[in-house]
Amino acid sequence: MARPVASLLLCQPLTGDQLKGLEGWLNRVGRITMVENSPDNRYSADFVFTNFPPLVTDSTNPSCTFLLDLIDPETNAEFRFEGGEKESLQEKLGFVPKELMLVSAICNQPLDHQLLAHILIELAGKFGANQVNLQGKIDNRPDLPGKVIEVPSEEHPGFVPIIVDVEFLKNWLNHPRFYMIK
Repeated sequence: MARPVASLLLCQPLTGDQLKGLEGWLNRVGRITMVENSPDNRYSADFVFTNFPPLVTDSTNPSCTFLLDLIDPETNAEFRFEGGEKESLQEKLGFVPKELMLVSAICNQPLDHQLLAHILIELAGKFGANQVNLQGKIDNRPDLPGKVIEVPSEEHPGFVPIIVDVEFLKNWLNHPRFYMIK
């Protein structure tokens, strides 16, 4: 089953203090069920929300499980930016991401899609990031305030994922056809 997923694009890898702050935030809004090094030796956590108002407020009825992975696109082949992609990112964003904060929901209900968007918006604010890779395209994308960038994939010809800024994501979240890409 496909599940909603997106990644926050970070200009620099999180520092040790920022990583502690991330883990502290996860513990404040939920419960971490597993922590380990990600495949490229960064950070990986499975967690559920128990206190993320207004969407989750009953600690006895947590959200489904979410996964958060910090990924180094230089060392992780699946997420590596190749020649033209790097140039396009540099031109359109003003930087090539040094770290990706990939967040996905294990479930696929409307609440899970909403939680994912809210997580990305909140973490973008915490870490001074403004760009979210939606990992695909929004069908019949509405014209909403905010920035939308298309970056064609060199590895998968014809696949053109979109990167949006937080303003667009907030507006998309409030749109009647809102969903996160699976």
